[in-house]
Amino acid sequence: VRIAMVQSLGYRRTESAVPRLAKLAAVDDARLRAEALVSLGEIGTTDAVAALDAIPDSSAPEVVEAKLASLGHLPNGESLKLCESIAADARVRPSLRATAFKRTIELDPKDAVARIVGAIGGDDVDCRRVAVGLINATGDSSLVSAICDKLSSWPVDTKAAVIGALERKGDASAVPAIVEAAKDGDPSVRLAAIDALGRLKGNAGVAELLASIAASGSLDEGK
Repeated sequence: VRIAMVQSLGYRRTESAVPRLAKLAAVDDARLRAEALVSLGEIGTTDAVAALDAIPDSSAPEVVEAKLASLGHLPNGESLKLCESIAADARVRPSLRATAFKRTIELDPKDAVARIVGAIGGDDVDCRRVAVGLINATGDSSLVSAICDKLSSWPVDTKAAVIGALERKGDASAVPAIVEAAKDGDPSVRLAAIDALGRLKGNAGVAELLASIAASGSLDEGK
């Protein structure tokens, strides 16, 4: 009965219940605690999120999931700050940090390019993976240019992944940077670049480069 009541408070988004739910979120009963956290996330007010933040282990997966559930109810600015704090918290489970990072792009599209490029060049592997995946999904025309400007400075595995994403995006403006990547010292980067150049619309210079690579045996060397 008690659990059903807690569930009902969340379903009804009873804001006055936040103090009581905050206390229940600290009890030893695991089931009751879990339902209290879910209800706080469903209520999703500023006070409810503050209650979640006040929980001693506020980076625990179930607490973070409750915070993320509140995003549909908070004002846009508060949602953005919440996602930024989750994405930057090294204690949070990587998959949840990545989810929060993706939501920052949705909540703040005007800074999407800077966020994506920053994440690709950052140390967070999970956020980097999400950022690379967003290359093809982001419509801002300045994104490809910003990525190409940074491409040569990134680590080998990042270069190869980004080149693959640029290939899938199909933007011919990436061709000059990928041509340069085809001369990279690492075989995996060269192979990714050569494969991309074979699929992207280029020009006569690109065709000559591919023919030269094929004739010299560099393609086999990159495999």
